[in-house]
Amino acid sequence: MSLPVLATPRFIPPLRPNIVPRPRLAERLNKGLHRRLTRITASTRFLTYLVAALRTVAGQIGEGLLGALVNWA
Repeated sequence: MSLPVLATPRFIPPLRPNIVPRPRLAERLNKGLHRRLTRITASTRFLTYLVAALRTVAGQIGEGLLGALVNWA
């Protein structure tokens, strides 16, 4: 069994008019650009999409992780 992943467009979508400004989050993420590692805490679904996105450039990356997520979900 595999987790369903939606195909995402390959362009940045336009900003929605009802977007919630997150200046502190943006600032912290920008600081992470100059560090060796940035930790992001999010739901299991986010991790699934992150691995799926990485697999578009490196096909085998995260294979064990996806298997663990399927068993955990």
